[in-house]
Amino acid sequence: MKHSLIISVILIFLVSSFIYIEESAAISEAEKLYNEAEKLWKNYDTRHQAVEIYQRILDNYPESKIATEAYYRLEYHIIGGHSGSGGYCLPSEKIKMLEKYISCFNKSGIKLKNEENRYFIFGQSYINVGEYDKAIKEFKKCKYNHGIEHAQWLKDNGYIKSGKVKIRQYLGESRLDVSKTGEIVDGDYVWTGYFKGPVIGYNKSKNTHFIVYVPANIYKGPGPLVADECFLWIGTGGDGIIRFDKEKQELKQITNIDSIPLKTVRKLKISYDDFFIESVDSLKRIETKIRIHRYKSNPSLVK
Repeated sequence: MKHSLIISVILIFLVSSFIYIEESAAISEAEKLYNEAEKLWKNYDTRHQAVEIYQRILDNYPESKIATEAYYRLEYHIIGGHSGSGGYCLPSEKIKMLEKYISCFNKSGIKLKNEENRYFIFGQSYINVGEYDKAIKEFKKCKYNHGIEHAQWLKDNGYIKSGKVKIRQYLGESRLDVSKTGEIVDGDYVWTGYFKGPVIGYNKSKNTHFIVYVPANIYKGPGPLVADECFLWIGTGGDGIIRFDKEKQELKQITNIDSIPLKTVRKLKISYDDFFIESVDSLKRIETKIRIHRYKSNPSLVK
């Protein structure tokens, strides 16, 4: 009986020692690979080789202490290679790869840093590749309300310039925190255009906000705004005027008035029955100032 107990203890010790040695070897190999990758990372010409090694660490040694550092390097490389002044545009397959590694860390009880920013980047990337349901899911993870509203608008309406739109109301004022390109008070409404972003209305009495327009090209986003009893007029950075019918909830793009082409609209003003427009064609370097008398009867504007 004693011999059996001694043999069992010895076997347990040997197995434990073997596991420890195996884990130590794995950690040692992971650290060795990481150090090699770090040397390659410092040189831009060999950085792609470093990225391959970081992936190897994540695939073969996901539970090593160095795996999270390898992930941060890989993530930084992917995000940096798919971002610019137009925002983030990670391809779906790159997001899936990163999410695979994130899932492994979650199962091991490891929480990665910068979680909310990561979900925001994934959400914006999904918007830019037209996968709006996935974008909404990512924005919900980081509780970015405007991202959810933006993706929902695109799911409902796409990048529409002319036609009836589906309007969704959201409680309170918009929390979109970017520069404003124009803002006007229109009775019970406040209309606001955002840099490289949408035009949002706010109903003061109902305390709700809603998107009315999202530019297809952020570089042709909203500029000056003006409103009358029927329409909100939106000057753009290259798409002429976008007219929003407040009652019918319809958009109409206006790129020509009385045979005068409109591109970038710098100024809009309504004075009594006169409509003033200042526009510029930057390619042709042509500046145009238009005054339309009795504009409400001009078919180019109100038809």
